[in-house]
Amino acid sequence: MKKATLFLFITLTFSQLTCTKDAFTGFIHPEMRPFIEDFIEEGKKRGVEFDIEDIESFLVNEFSVQEGFSETACGLGWYDYENTGRRRIEVLNIDRCWGNRSRIEKENFMFHELGHAFLERDHIGSTLPNEYPKSIMCSTDQGLDCSNFTIYHDTEPMRTYYLDELFNENTPLPEYTNKNEYIRTVFKGEAQEYSTNWELFIVGDPDNLSNFQFSQDTSSSGTPTLTLSTDGSSLSPPASAVIVNRFDVTDIASCSNLKAFSNIRAEGMTDGEFQVGLSLRERTTVDSLNRFSLGLKKETANGFYENYLHELYCLSSEKTDVVSISFTLESTTAASITVDNLLINLYE
Repeated sequence: MKKATLFLFITLTFSQLTCTKDAFTGFIHPEMRPFIEDFIEEGKKRGVEFDIEDIESFLVNEFSVQEGFSETACGLGWYDYENTGRRRIEVLNIDRCWGNRSRIEKENFMFHELGHAFLERDHIGSTLPNEYPKSIMCSTDQGLDCSNFTIYHDTEPMRTYYLDELFNENTPLPEYTNKNEYIRTVFKGEAQEYSTNWELFIVGDPDNLSNFQFSQDTSSSGTPTLTLSTDGSSLSPPASAVIVNRFDVTDIASCSNLKAFSNIRAEGMTDGEFQVGLSLRERTTVDSLNRFSLGLKKETANGFYENYLHELYCLSSEKTDVVSISFTLESTTAASITVDNLLINLYE
């Protein structure tokens, strides 16, 4: 039995590959060697040891197997290549798969594949309490966002947890998931400066024909009510509208948690979806996304979410300068979402 695994933004596992038995070379591509050595070192720290001579890795122009995987796949990994017990990784040598990835993205990508090749791990669909994947062995096939570097963050406690879990599937949930002591409010909707800072973006409709509308009701003394709506005349595939507000977060303790609460009502959502997002960004590179977490995608039976909770875990005290919150609506029928009582608190 031979098994191959694929990973990019989707991941696929398949078996029964046909190869010749003299194909193993023991070659390790120089650009991939540092990540394999780091993987072996991280395993050694956790009492798991491997021999680098048991694996080969290649940057390839095309996979040695041409059937059974998606056209968007970037990597293949075998833990029993050619029924020899040898391990092999292939990665497409194109920018989207290798050249344009940052070091942390390459590390995460390689560690996922090495989890298949060295640890013989399959994909898992479990999540943490905030719906982040529980493991870097997650799979898009199981409904998770597995562009894995987005869950392999720049705070050491988060990286440590994901590596601990990679080498030991029984690793307990990380401590930062339980930080629930209220510290302070960092965003409250009635503040005038935040009422006026919402921005509207149309995605997927360059001619701006989708007829989305955004409005705020600031007449009351309470929090302003935000409404995002469409008449359903957007293009096919449908465009989407996003409203975004950004605010500062400074002087936080390392690995604090951020929790957003709001009441959300969805109306007319027959074929679309809406999402809630919290993002972390660095002030020096405010356009680069450091962390993104999706929330609601389907409406409840009555279309109302009371005191809806959305979380970001383990903020980096060194790198967290700007946080944004967003609400996204996509629909080809007349629909709207209304948000009020927005509140974002910090917990340690």
